[in-house]
Amino acid sequence: MSCPKSLLGMTTGISNITGRELFCVMKAYFDGSFGEDEKGDQWITLAGIAATDSVWAEFDRRWSKMLSSRYPIAPYIHMIELLGNDDPFETHVGWDFDKKKQLVQDAIVLLSQMNKSEFRMTWCSINESARTRLVKEGLSVPFDPFQWCSAVCVFATVGTYSLNIPDEKQEPLFVFYDRGEKFLGKFKNKWLSNRTRPGRPKNPDSWWDSFANIQDLDLPHNSGLQSADMIAWGASRSLSDKERPFSYLKEWLLKVIPSSTAEYTEERLRSFKPPEGVWVDIF
Repeated sequence: MSCPKSLLGMTTGISNITGRELFCVMKAYFDGSFGEDEKGDQWITLAGIAATDSVWAEFDRRWSKMLSSRYPIAPYIHMIELLGNDDPFETHVGWDFDKKKQLVQDAIVLLSQMNKSEFRMTWCSINESARTRLVKEGLSVPFDPFQWCSAVCVFATVGTYSLNIPDEKQEPLFVFYDRGEKFLGKFKNKWLSNRTRPGRPKNPDSWWDSFANIQDLDLPHNSGLQSADMIAWGASRSLSDKERPFSYLKEWLLKVIPSSTAEYTEERLRSFKPPEGVWVDIF
């Protein structure tokens, strides 16, 4: 199943999804976020992080150690709870701003130290307010922003692997979403509808047959989802130029982690061209 240049050379506004960033992906984790830009437009963001199984094993160990090597011990990272002074990050149990800042910075340092050749982050952001306006104008835009973001993010990570590695060398691919995400439903349903039914020979020309599973998990128990939450939250935080705590998060992550990103501004949405042929089933 060859990949058309219109998708592999997708201009993102920050970098390009070229298809050359290939690495043996085993597992990818995704989390969503919402934000508002300077003009008051609402944006939808899905972010993810993907790596080989061996990298995840090392990352999980180091992430757990990083969380526990402080007082109070951090049970996990969830940015909205961390900044909202919510349980378990209340001020009265010791979580002042400096300790929260140190936790985020330690997480970024850990992410920066992972194997760059087998580790990649991605996010897709859509100006939902602009998309809604353009629909009313009769222009062609992504009909479902949640499904589109899922397809772009999965394609930018595990998708490039499954399309470019010979079938006999491919390993099963696993995609995980934070529990309750709107991004999961329709994308998983597409996979269930288009994959070869269990017990039958897989179709080497089917992108959907590359996946062993697509499911949701609980963020507090998964370092990958916690990392994806940081990426999604940082992308949403950067929509406004207002100086706010951790507004540097997106910029720092882009500097230290290989990335493929897509930002659908109103200008880009106006020139949007829907996928054709077999790619309709993916996007």
